[in-house]
Amino acid sequence: ECESSDAIVYCRHCDFYFCDGCNEKAHPQLKSAQKHERIPASKNANIPMCRDHAASPLILFCSQCEQSVCIVCSQFGGHKGHQEKIVELKDIVEQTKSSVQSCITSSKNIVIRMEDLTQKVQQNVDGLDDHGARVESTIISTCDRLVSAIINRRGILIEKAKKCKHDVLENLQQY
Repeated sequence: ECESSDAIVYCRHCDFYFCDGCNEKAHPQLKSAQKHERIPASKNANIPMCRDHAASPLILFCSQCEQSVCIVCSQFGGHKGHQEKIVELKDIVEQTKSSVQSCITSSKNIVIRMEDLTQKVQQNVDGLDDHGARVESTIISTCDRLVSAIINRRGILIEKAKKCKHDVLENLQQY
């Protein structure tokens, strides 16, 4: 919680940054902390630091304010009264990861269903094309047969009409 110096050491066990003085004096005084693994702060650069408390990593999340906070801010700073809304940032990250993973899984399932539906639609389109070609062929062949039958019938009717005319003329000539 020292604000007089920049953090130079990060304790992996405490998940906290220490300035040189606190690293040498305060941290080792605790017997339980003597075996803690401490590394240079620069090697743990992936953890963002509090802009108000340079030695404090942002390891908490204030759900009331919807922002990452450090321990100092949560207990003594602007988030002091929000204790019921303070949770560990890693828990929020895990929840968010889980939510994102769930969305990804749902999206993948939707894509699979859409691909399946697209394939079925394409099969229906192909089937419709085939059916349309068969219907067209049937219409053409049926019309061709009907035209042929009409032409044949026309010929028969013309022959009958000629015969009838011939018979009538013959009958008339006999009188």
